[in-house]
Amino acid sequence: MFRGNFTAKLDDKGRVIFPAKFREVLATTGSDEICITNFKTEGLPCLDVYPQAKWLALEEKLRQPTERTSRVIKYLQNFYLPGVQECQVDRQGRILLANRLRDFAGLGHEVVFVGLVDKLRIWSDQNWKAVFDKGEEDDLSDDPEVISLLGITG
Repeated sequence: MFRGNFTAKLDDKGRVIFPAKFREVLATTGSDEICITNFKTEGLPCLDVYPQAKWLALEEKLRQPTERTSRVIKYLQNFYLPGVQECQVDRQGRILLANRLRDFAGLGHEVVFVGLVDKLRIWSDQNWKAVFDKGEEDDLSDDPEVISLLGITG
């Protein structure tokens, strides 16, 4: 499982060290290949990163007939799926982020990798701070539904 967050430096060629803890998780999948695509949340751009097997499972799931709204289908067909870049972690533990993905996510010299259990996100440091701060403001710790969902007892 991808847990925690890690800051890393992006070099001039667009390479960044994939965090060691996340490389360990990736190793359990039997592959050092990942799929990276554009995403937006809280109105801010970032990159979604999947181990290749998880991405392939997502593609297979999307092939199954379902009742998706046209808005969801358009989002997937016009933005999420075509934005994907297949990438391999090199021997030095780095990944190369395509220019278009770096530009989309507004990545500067410092990036933040954020674990989301079965995938992770790459953020610019300023966008991650904004999203994290918003999460702190939305404090749901006193919401019984959230407490129940998380299995936290008071």
